[in-house]
Amino acid sequence: MSKKPDPCWTFEEAWAFHLEEIRQNPSMQFDPSSQFSRWCGLQKLLQLQIQFEHGDQLSLMRALRECARTGLPMPDWVAKNYILAFDTILNYRAKSWDEVFGKPFPKGGNLNATKKKRDLKYAVLNDINAILQAKPDTPIDVSLFESVGQKYAIGKTLAAEYYYAVKASYKSPD
Repeated sequence: MSKKPDPCWTFEEAWAFHLEEIRQNPSMQFDPSSQFSRWCGLQKLLQLQIQFEHGDQLSLMRALRECARTGLPMPDWVAKNYILAFDTILNYRAKSWDEVFGKPFPKGGNLNATKKKRDLKYAVLNDINAILQAKPDTPIDVSLFESVGQKYAIGKTLAAEYYYAVKASYKSPD
């Protein structure tokens, strides 16, 4: 495909582009360098920048990972702040990486519960997208969330919450 997705596309537009991309080349379905994956990466970088600007130091490391995962160039805010943080360690102005990049997990958090929630959010989204791909007329309603939620032993409300949370994370900030 010569056409590239527009960073301003909605999730639905980017997903439709991805379906065409994998129709033409099925190996692109899980390729982190696919145009869809790169579109997702751009959306994620926008969210991470906002989180960083609001004091979340760890979002800088997440942004570096997103650039490495998708092959996207580092945005200026990532490059500048990574160098500042690294130089703080290099010049002995901080005692640990946690001081400059943030603690990887919140104090008192349950690691297993956090991991399960993260995994289920994307599983719910993927299942709903697969259902909508197979049957485009399927309404996105309580019945759909209940059906997908049963698969993961979660309720319809939590399934809906997970679905909309992931979709919201791919919306550009206003």
